[in-house]
Amino acid sequence: MKTEFGTCPPPYKVEKIGEHSAKISFAENAVEVEQGRWRADIYELTTAYTPNIDERIESNYDAWIAHAKDVELELAPPPTIEERIAGLEAVVKGTPSYGELLEAVNILLGE
Repeated sequence: MKTEFGTCPPPYKVEKIGEHSAKISFAENAVEVEQGRWRADIYELTTAYTPNIDERIESNYDAWIAHAKDVELELAPPPTIEERIAGLEAVVKGTPSYGELLEAVNILLGE
């Protein structure tokens, strides 16, 4: 999710929730859109809190952010019928080949 900031966001932020949980926010593709305004893609996940969570994230940062992106995809709503039809129309334009027709059928079936 695109989010705006007043300063350049850190690569990640850990917020403790209660005694045993933490919300981790990852910032990716940070760009300064105008003086003093930044925009970045934010991916969040909730996990068990441990005292060494910062060390764990830093030692395996790529896996953590990939997991946060996967969690966001799982929570995303499925495509609407209009989005599926638009994808189908994009594939079928012109004279389609057998492979394009097969891809169109898979899009329509949601596979």
